[in-house]
Amino acid sequence: MALCRTLIKYPTCWLEKIDIAYAFDLISETEYSALLIIKNIRNKFAHSQEVMGFEKEEIAVLVSRMNCKDKKADTAYRQFFSALVSIGGKLIVSMEKQQKRVLKKQA
Repeated sequence: MALCRTLIKYPTCWLEKIDIAYAFDLISETEYSALLIIKNIRNKFAHSQEVMGFEKEEIAVLVSRMNCKDKKADTAYRQFFSALVSIGGKLIVSMEKQQKRVLKKQA
């Protein structure tokens, strides 16, 4: 039901956008989970009363839950951005494929 309400209006928050991408099968369950963690990390940075960094234990723990498969990503910072770039790239490819299908149907 929440998804139906989200689709009626333009999605404004990260969670709504993540839910829509998952509902339309643009991202996998693993990527969905990683994006939720990225959202939580972003919120910690945005709303913290102290200086935050990837070296903070609470951030490093969240990053470690993202199942980063990049063996070169030896720090929480690199793991975070490696996952973000990977998911972003896959999402762009999925959206381009969808756009081609739509254009093909219209022709």
